[in-house]
Amino acid sequence: MKKSNQNFPCYYHPTQVLFVDDSPGFLAAMELSYGHKLDTVQERNPLNALDLINSQSSACSALSYLASKDQAVLIDDDSDQIEDAAKFQLQLNLRELPSFLQQQNMNRPVAVVVVDYDMPEMNGLDFVRAIKNNRIKKIMLTAKADQDIAIEAFNDGLIDQFIYKTDRRLQEKLFSVIQELTNVYFDDLSENIRNIVKLDNSTCNLLQDKKYINQLNMVKEQLGTFCYHLYDQHGSYQFLDAKGQKTIVLVENKEGFLEKLALLESIEAPGELIDAVKSRKKLLFIERESCYHRPAEEWDKYLHDAIAISEEHYCAIIPCQP
Repeated sequence: MKKSNQNFPCYYHPTQVLFVDDSPGFLAAMELSYGHKLDTVQERNPLNALDLINSQSSACSALSYLASKDQAVLIDDDSDQIEDAAKFQLQLNLRELPSFLQQQNMNRPVAVVVVDYDMPEMNGLDFVRAIKNNRIKKIMLTAKADQDIAIEAFNDGLIDQFIYKTDRRLQEKLFSVIQELTNVYFDDLSENIRNIVKLDNSTCNLLQDKKYINQLNMVKEQLGTFCYHLYDQHGSYQFLDAKGQKTIVLVENKEGFLEKLALLESIEAPGELIDAVKSRKKLLFIERESCYHRPAEEWDKYLHDAIAISEEHYCAIIPCQP
């Protein structure tokens, strides 16, 4: 099974796990086991299941939301257009991602399919062959007697993992694999965005930095994050909880600190504000254009505690006003 890489995903939104099995008892057991942990869909008829997931393959990808409005370019994550995307020299606007995430939250696409090999209408192997959306991750449940078939399907890339249905630790193993493959699903989508956004080496290294990843994961867990996305090309992220409250993890580098210092000096900000930024104890963040017109004495509310990530990068955790 492909493992998720060491980068923090460029975005995340709620997805569904589709269970396809002709046994109503097994599907009921899966709902009982995972219904409170995962957003699951159960389907006994494989043809109905294919209709559900194949209808997703033509859905617009995140990349089309990143393309500037004046370029009529839509790129499907599931098509070969990804390979040629750089030719369009897209001007990207990462802050268009929230509208995409809102749509994805409403649609809740299937990221992982769990299918039984032994079904009367269509076996699991024929089922996965008929899936058009190659981004969907596939787990096949099989008997030990069908082990050779499962191994061949795995080696051929038709499935991402197989698990014996008779395994006494089936539910535990299955949950772990579903979690891992969901991460891989967003890793794959994020790779496309990284290629198009063309993040510089410094930002790419930051998104692999364990200290920064731990910081992002801590924010994600503490907020009970509903979805998140890359906020700018410096590696900042915006998180959204279930109530719609935004929190930004803002990243600043050396050049950014110098720019903010120049801004504070140009408006003749109080010395303590300038010193806080110069010493890198605080990060300056102004979300709204109108705030720039406030008196310099009020700018202390735009300063936030800085957390050192490396010699070059600092971040701040910033709750945003509704």
